[in-house]
Amino acid sequence: MSVSTKSQVNRFWHYSNYLLKYKDNIGVRATLTIILSVVLMSIFLIFAIKPTLMKIFELRTQIAESNKTLAKLTLKANTLTRIAQNWENISSKQIFLQNAIPLGPQYRTYNKEIGYLAQQTGVSILSLTLGKVLVYAEKVDPYLASSKLEMTPIPVTIRIGGSYDQLLTFLQQLVTIDRIMKLESITMTPDTMVGSTSKYALTMNITGTVYYMADTTLLSPFVDWAEKIQK
Repeated sequence: MSVSTKSQVNRFWHYSNYLLKYKDNIGVRATLTIILSVVLMSIFLIFAIKPTLMKIFELRTQIAESNKTLAKLTLKANTLTRIAQNWENISSKQIFLQNAIPLGPQYRTYNKEIGYLAQQTGVSILSLTLGKVLVYAEKVDPYLASSKLEMTPIPVTIRIGGSYDQLLTFLQQLVTIDRIMKLESITMTPDTMVGSTSKYALTMNITGTVYYMADTTLLSPFVDWAEKIQK
């Protein structure tokens, strides 16, 4: 047996004899029992509490995400409530908007309005010219409310004859009718007829634009085709 091995054996027996001295010591045994119990309880608590703590962390994360979602839904609900309130406020005026900018050009309705206005003010309509518009399409209808509608202009030229007061009254009422008209130029001149054959004291030329709603992606190809045919 080597010296090193003998040294280790002697050290083992030394520690064994040292520990045997405390084997029957009640205080040491109680202390060791308490220490071992605490260590074991700590180990069990760690393994038992760790899943619970992880679950709590996951729940807190889910609650935070739920609160964010709830905030977004609350914001959307408030927005929809405001939209509903605004719609209630403007729904009663919807008919006026439809008359002001109708679906399709509504030539006949506009002609009737101008004719009625002339009758009420005592002027005579010498000419009424409306720009080119596709009134009817056999295969497609660009004026359906379900289409992607855009505001489309129609050039308008009105020439009327009458007295100064009649012409002025006609002009004042023209801008108050249901159909919106953007005035671009107004000229008032004496009637071209002179002497006793002159039928009107004055004539007035009014140019402007009225509008209607249409699906321009459907409307444009037909308008282009119609212009080519006319040429």
